[in-house]
Order: sequence, then C-alpha cells, then structure tokens
Amino acid sequence: MYAYDPQLIILGGSVRHAYDFFQETMWQQIKTFAYTKSAERIRIETSDLQNSGILVQRLLYYDAQ
Repeated sequence: MYAYDPQLIILGGSVRHAYDFFQETMWQQIKTFAYTKSAERIRIETSDLQNSGILVQRLLYYDAQ
C-alpha cells in the first residue's frame, strides 16, 4: 500500500477461506502504515466466485491488448 493506494482489495481463491484466521492480525498491521488516511479508507472483501483468480487474469490480459 506504499506504492499504490487501493480503495478495495478482494481476496479470492484459497486465501478467502483462511481470511477469518488472519483478518485481525492483518488489520493491526495495516493500522501501523505511515499513510493513515489510506489505512482508514481501505476495504478488504472476500470473493464468492470459485475461479476468481482466473477471471482476473483474463481481465488483465484483455486490458493489456
């Protein structure tokens, strides 16, 4: 988040299944970032799609064309 200021991060694939286990620790780390406004605004969601990684790769591929 230091090089890029996203408004939303979407976790997909197997990471989304483990989100409950690392969510609290992740937010504790995000709150230590130097850019406090970015840390306050960021949203983190989990995807309900089964193959979200493949779909994102396709979108990036077609966007690069």
